[in-house]
Amino acid sequence: MLEQLIDLLNNMKSVDAYHILEKKTSSHELFYIKENIDMNRFKDVHFYNVTLYKDFEEDLKKFRGSSTTIISPAMNKSEIAEVLEDAALAASFVKNPYYPIIKKTENKALSSTSNLKSRPLETFIPEFTQALFMGNDAKKLGLNSAELFLNKNQVRILNSQGLDVSYDYYDVNLEFISNWTEKNEGVESYSNLKFSNFEPKFISQQVENTILYSKEKAIARPTPSLENFNVLLTGKPVITFFDYYMFQSNSRSIYQEISTFKLEDAIQGQSIKGDLVTITLDPTLEGSTFSKPFDTDGLPLEKTRIIENGILKKYWGSSRFGHYLNIEPTG
Repeated sequence: MLEQLIDLLNNMKSVDAYHILEKKTSSHELFYIKENIDMNRFKDVHFYNVTLYKDFEEDLKKFRGSSTTIISPAMNKSEIAEVLEDAALAASFVKNPYYPIIKKTENKALSSTSNLKSRPLETFIPEFTQALFMGNDAKKLGLNSAELFLNKNQVRILNSQGLDVSYDYYDVNLEFISNWTEKNEGVESYSNLKFSNFEPKFISQQVENTILYSKEKAIARPTPSLENFNVLLTGKPVITFFDYYMFQSNSRSIYQEISTFKLEDAIQGQSIKGDLVTITLDPTLEGSTFSKPFDTDGLPLEKTRIIENGILKKYWGSSRFGHYLNIEPTG
């Protein structure tokens, strides 16, 4: 299938370059009602994400149009050709300043460091179930439902510049709802966890925290009038808080003049009352579902510090916007 797709792309006169991202996902999905498995299913998903590029010039300036389409292995050759021609036509209407695609790299194939690769995914299901319901209190209802998705992903990235890299990674998506009833006061809480390593204690602790949260809300009294109080951010609000710095330091935001950040600027201002911010991008962060050796363009990722003690040291972002800003892209 892949060879047929590449052959069609190489013979398209209306295309100047192409990029292929092939992804295969094997997934085990479980749906629980209380502690009982209501449904258990397995699925394989396979597709090719193909981007076609069309180059042209106007007033001695180079432009590159692009269009992305999805190719299914179930499609025959004529169906693929038709979809590619439509995408090539769409690319001719896009007018972006020219940018190169990633060139061939020596990095060929890299394997995930997740402990889920140690054995078949389905063998982890009993252990996940045990960790999930370890702290459940049936008398107070505790967990009333949960959904567990175990995914093994295989990615291969190729382009017309000879790039051909591949890697695999694992991700787990765990959603659950807890209930707690206290003196006829019932509270329902929702949690969503995403991770790539199986850590039973982590899962059990998160479930326990969610049930405790429901319990505390059930017994809580109306908040009295308070003039001054401290606010403590934990969990996902912390991510949202630091997203501001990530967005402002992204090369796309800089190029589109959405961000006002400048290199070597004190991005927290001059009169700082608290801690100085330091942010490092780490593609090998243990347990993270974002830990991958390459970005979607096929650019190798490396540990990169972008903000140090409140000073912006580096813009981060894709090869395209790195080219526009004449800086080294980080991916």
